[in-house]
Amino acid sequence: MTPIDILKELRKDSPEIILFHSLAGKDSIVLLEMTSKIFDKVHCVFMHVIPNLEHMAKYKRFFKATYKNAIWYEVYHYVHYNYKKVGHLGCKKDLKGTEKPLSKIMKEARQTIGLEWVVLGSKQSDGLSRRLQLRTYEHEAIDRKNFKCYPLSKWKNKDCHAFIKHNRLIEPLNYGDHRQSASNDVIDPIFLHWCKTNYPQDYQKIKDVYPETEIILFRYENQTK
Repeated sequence: MTPIDILKELRKDSPEIILFHSLAGKDSIVLLEMTSKIFDKVHCVFMHVIPNLEHMAKYKRFFKATYKNAIWYEVYHYVHYNYKKVGHLGCKKDLKGTEKPLSKIMKEARQTIGLEWVVLGSKQSDGLSRRLQLRTYEHEAIDRKNFKCYPLSKWKNKDCHAFIKHNRLIEPLNYGDHRQSASNDVIDPIFLHWCKTNYPQDYQKIKDVYPETEIILFRYENQTK
């Protein structure tokens, strides 16, 4: 079955779905295009580490203008809670904080939105453990027990890029060195360097929360030189 076939199969169970969306990632761009054509409403949940980054907001503004049946929610990424718990990279430590895994974030999103089915962009090509997991589901994509659907299960990155090009969709964000991120990897010096070079205001926002990222970037820039 194609991703469209899988989503149409899911449509029989629910006219609306929750889509965990990374804003600038290729899988999310593809899935929003597909789901918006099949479901009455698509409830997009974006997980961020640093809120209100301008280079991500550009994508959100585009999607809001393009997909009228998409509703947007923003929540903190699970790594945010991990970082705050230990005061990672000099951030303000939350002594009462606890880790919040993806499963809990997903549960909270379901309760807030009032829906069960969640669509995710994981693919078998992501790795061996993911491939073994996805192959156990119906059509290697639909996990009815946990109300999760992986329409791109059998696709590869090249298929997503081809779909984006064919449908003339917005291009995914490339931070350099062929890295595509959801702006969550604040320990990645290439991501930090890209922000500093292209969106210095975003880099400042990151540094305000995680001041020790400046050390990571300093080492990277001097090693590069």
